[in-house]
Amino acid sequence: MSRRAPATSVFEACGLSDVGLSRPNNEDVWGEIEELNFFVLADGMGGHRAGEVASREAVSFLLEGVKTSFLNKTLNLVESEKELASIIRQVNKEVFKLSKKEPEYKGMGTTLSCLMLRDTGALVANVGDSRVYRFRNQKLQLLTRDDSLLRELIDLGQITEQSNDFAYKNIITKAVGTEAKLEPSMTKLDLKTNDLFLLTTDGLTDLIQFTELELLMVHASSVESLCLKLIEIAKGRGGYDNMTALVVRYKGNDISR
Repeated sequence: MSRRAPATSVFEACGLSDVGLSRPNNEDVWGEIEELNFFVLADGMGGHRAGEVASREAVSFLLEGVKTSFLNKTLNLVESEKELASIIRQVNKEVFKLSKKEPEYKGMGTTLSCLMLRDTGALVANVGDSRVYRFRNQKLQLLTRDDSLLRELIDLGQITEQSNDFAYKNIITKAVGTEAKLEPSMTKLDLKTNDLFLLTTDGLTDLIQFTELELLMVHASSVESLCLKLIEIAKGRGGYDNMTALVVRYKGNDISR
């Protein structure tokens, strides 16, 4: 699924999701609320299409909750952070309840990564190992921390960042819908004109290293061309998983925190 959001005075964006070359269905889902400058992607997990259900329903619940809570309301960045975290907690409850309804849904869950551009700054929310990056002044920065077994072992010093052959690198330690309660990771950010954000699933980041990703963003001529190039490279290297790239360029004025 590919879609370019209509350019506004605040942002231009493009999203591209691809099933890849090995999976029978796409468990990645992304969405946006243009009038709220809000973007989200999810990477589902679970057998027999349960992951597809988890990611689709999580994004649907989230978009509805964000519309209800933010449209026609004025909230500062701190208030927005609290509100978005509360919505994600409720989304978790809804997906968790859904996982109990059908035997084939047992244990299903999904990652969730969000970006919201506000008049007073930006918000990033994250659960799982999908990622949000920011490219500014020719430098790439990872804004999220993976909720994964690999990240925990790296932090404990038991393995290194270069342990790409780690057998359990795709095991996540937190996901929407797998437990009754959840706390998302939240980050508040300043904004500068031409900040370039990338929301992406591990189907891309497992196959494209950080330094290469940074170089691709240096040379990106548009949000569309960057999305297309990322998918092309990942598929050229095997495309063994679903893959999604959601690229957002901020076009507004600088906003300090």
